[in-house]
Amino acid sequence: MKASSLILTIAFCGAALAQSLTLMTGSATQSGANILFSTRLDPPTPALAEKLDGGSVVDAAGIHRYMAYKSLHKFFGYDLQVERQMLGRNYSVTVRPLSITPAKVELSDPSSWTTVPLSGYPAPQIVHVGDTIALDLFNNPSTS
Repeated sequence: MKASSLILTIAFCGAALAQSLTLMTGSATQSGANILFSTRLDPPTPALAEKLDGGSVVDAAGIHRYMAYKSLHKFFGYDLQVERQMLGRNYSVTVRPLSITPAKVELSDPSSWTTVPLSGYPAPQIVHVGDTIALDLFNNPSTS
C-alpha cells in the first residue's frame, strides 16, 4: 500500500513563512502516512542553522521529532501520533511532549544536555491527505 502524504511545517517565532529560513527537513512514516517535516526559523535571524541539529525516531509510541541546539546543549521537540481514520483518507494527528532523551539519539555526553519543554501543544485534529499543519514551537523573546 502506498503511503499518503501529510506535511508538517514547524516554525520558530510564528510570523509569515515567506520570510523564514528552513533549518532542516525530514520525513517519517506512521499508519500509512508519510509525514514531511520542514523546520523553519522566522524571522531568519539570529541564524541557528549551524548550531541546530535534529531528526526523527519512529517506534511503537509514534514519531519523536527532536532538535538539539549544540552550542548550549539544549534538547527539545515533540512526539507525533498519526492514526488512520476508519473512512476515507483522513488521519487523526496528536502532538505530545517529547518522550525520548538525548541518549536515545546518541548525542555526545547525554547527561550534560538539558531538555527544554515546549510551552504548549495543539489539540488533536483530523487532517486530510495533502494537508499542511503549521506548529509554532516557541517564540524568541528578542524578536517577538
